[in-house]
Amino acid sequence: MAKKVVDEGVDWDELGRLSEGYSGAEIVGCCRDAAIRCIVEGRDVISMDNCVQALRGVDKMITPDMIQFYESFRDGLGD
Repeated sequence: MAKKVVDEGVDWDELGRLSEGYSGAEIVGCCRDAAIRCIVEGRDVISMDNCVQALRGVDKMITPDMIQFYESFRDGLGD
């Protein structure tokens, strides 16, 4: 969203909480979707609602088992 105008009312902390467990690629997809929603609405500024709706439209692909696996792998690297 760096090249798009984002409304000052967007709550980045709340978006961070809502996107907990999303992969980087999923978050990028949400940002693109929010921008497209903004365009479809005929607006020039991406709103908090655009962002929230975009997040709701993306299923998390990272499972708790995957997180546990990678955390175990990471922890094992310190030995």
